[in-house]
This record gives sequence, structure tokens and C-alpha cells, in this order.
Amino acid sequence: MPAPDSDCDDQGERSAHPLVARTTGATAESGILAYMTQDLSVGFYVIGVFDILGQSRKLRSPMGFSPETKVAEQAMIRNLRATAGAVDQFRQLFRRQFTQRQQTFEQDAAAVPEAQRATFRAALAPRILTWGMSDTQCVAVPLEAGSGAVGAMATFADVRRSLQVVALTWLVSLAEGVPFRGGIELGSAVRMRENDIYGKALIDAYHLESKVAKWPRIVVGETLVGALRDASQDPDVAFRGAAMFAEQCCSMLRQDVDGHTAVDVLADGVWSTLEHRRSLRNEFVRAHSNVRSQLRSHQEAGCTKLISRYGTLLAYFDEYAPIWREQ
Repeated sequence: MPAPDSDCDDQGERSAHPLVARTTGATAESGILAYMTQDLSVGFYVIGVFDILGQSRKLRSPMGFSPETKVAEQAMIRNLRATAGAVDQFRQLFRRQFTQRQQTFEQDAAAVPEAQRATFRAALAPRILTWGMSDTQCVAVPLEAGSGAVGAMATFADVRRSLQVVALTWLVSLAEGVPFRGGIELGSAVRMRENDIYGKALIDAYHLESKVAKWPRIVVGETLVGALRDASQDPDVAFRGAAMFAEQCCSMLRQDVDGHTAVDVLADGVWSTLEHRRSLRNEFVRAHSNVRSQLRSHQEAGCTKLISRYGTLLAYFDEYAPIWREQ
């Protein structure tokens, strides 16, 4: 049974599509500022921040290295090994799923008019960024695939792929007893170095993860939700492909019980084929069981806050259980 988390411890022909718009950083004349700004590219990113729950509590064991505290030292080492293993598994799962999804380019390209496929394939080259720090994993989709209809199609195809990976990772990770929560938002940012992002998009995604999500779920920010809805309703015929991918992204979202938009991880919109969902039935059953176990643990501990949160999560699984168990 997974250990409960630690919240009770108080812790086309027209101009570029709006999502693919891009600016460049200014260049200073000399000094450190010139060094810092001359190569910086400011643009738009969809950024996700995902944090494993319960790690802080596990690391709060006494630390000591003198002979008098040998037991505490051994306990610390055991905790570090156990928690580091969970973090490594978490990151490898993200990387593996993104790698596998990158191999599905041709499925996306098949939906693009033949005259645009070559350009689409080039725009959709692997460019999703991932990096981690401590027990947090970050993902960024740079929306710089180019201007016009093809660039917009590539952008929304990347966003769709990212939502699918996050949903799959969330379910499998929860089945393994490693629950995580996250936030995803669209905004401006600067790519400082390879896999090094700085800017409002990252701050907003972190806020959603740390202050809004609260239990194992993936909250999506209002800016990204609005952009997806607008794009899915774009009347421009040239942008019909982008609208299709954006609509698919919208089908992966739901309004949660607290009014925030979240990735509807268990819904049909996330899973490209019924067979894919069939292959994950065992993961669903195990994740469902782990949520029940977490809830029982919090009930035994008398943590009202987490009883409410995991009760909400269990109700979500119960809602989809007939569909997953019967397929």
C-alpha cells in the first residue's frame, strides 16, 4: 500500500497563429547584460510542472553521522534510496512515454492534407523539453513551429501528445503507488539553455501544481483552455487541421468539482483507441485500489483535509469504473 502524502503536515495565408507567435530578445550593448540577452529567444510555451506527493514526509527522518546516531544515519540512507527510486521511476516513465509518442508522427501526418505533410513532419520534429529537480518533473512544448496553418497544426498536435503522455504517466504512476499532481499552462518564457526555461509560463504552471491541484490530478490553466477553445472554433478553412487537433485537446479536459479545469485522465478523449485502454485495465484497477488505500489511511489518521481530497479522487475513479472494467 502506498504511503499517504504529507499535506497533513501543513505543507496559412494569414499571419502567424496566436499560439505560435514568437519574438526575440533585445540585445544590450556590452557587459553581463549583453552576454545574458544576446542569444535569448522569447516565445510562447505550454509548460507542465508535476510533483510526486508524499516525498517530503519520507525524507524527514533524523539525520546524523556520528557513531551515536548510526541508527538515524541508516534510516536516512534507506529513505533516500527509497524516495530516489520513486523519483527515478517517475522520470523514466515520463521520458519513455514521450519517446513512444514521438514515434506516432505518421498517425498525425495522415490527418494533414498531402500537400502540407512534408512541412508538417518537419515542424513536428521532436522538440518537447523535459527536465527535473528533486521530486518535480517539468515538460515544455515550445510553440515555435512556424507561422500559418501548418505551424498551428504542429503546435496543437504537440499539445495533444503532451496531454496524452501526462494522462498515461499519471495513471501508471498512481498504479505503482507514486501519486503526483500537476499544473499545465500557456504563457511567455525564455529558453536560457537547453532544457532550461524561465518565465511566466513556468511560474503559472508551478502555481497550479502547488496551490490549486491539491490532490493527484492535473489542473489546466485558463489561458491554455481559452486558447484551445478559440482554436477549435476557428472558422478559417486554412486552419481546419489546427482546429481538429485543438478540438481533440478540448475533449481531454473536464471541469472538476471545484470549478477548475483538469485533464480528464480516464475519459475516452484521452485514449486514442479502445485497445489502448484495454491494455491499461490492470493499471486502472491497481490505481483505483491505491486510491481506496490512501483514503483509508487518511481516515485512520483523522486528516479531514485529505479525507475530502481523496474522497473526491475516489468518486472520480468510481464514476469511470464501469467503463474501464467492462471494456
